[in-house]
Amino acid sequence: FDSAHAVMLHAQVLTEMGASKPAATLLEELVRRTGGADAVVLAAAARQALRAGDADRAAECAMRATEADFTHQEALAYLATAWRLMGDPREYW
Repeated sequence: FDSAHAVMLHAQVLTEMGASKPAATLLEELVRRTGGADAVVLAAAARQALRAGDADRAAECAMRATEADFTHQEALAYLATAWRLMGDPREYW
């Protein structure tokens, strides 16, 4: 694993343990370190935001991930899920 993957794995473990805030902090720092343009990192941040119940943040991260890589299937799934949770009609695209 490179350091980005290690941070994402650490954040996922923290999220599974119920430590959403430390996980979010780790991922936000990783988003900054990668310039906010790494679809894999942004998708991980979207997943964590969904797990924490923050659909708005999840949609933001997932949208940025799809802008970085429009073929990123996880990002597309997280985006649609966030839109559904927000009651956004784009869910039906």
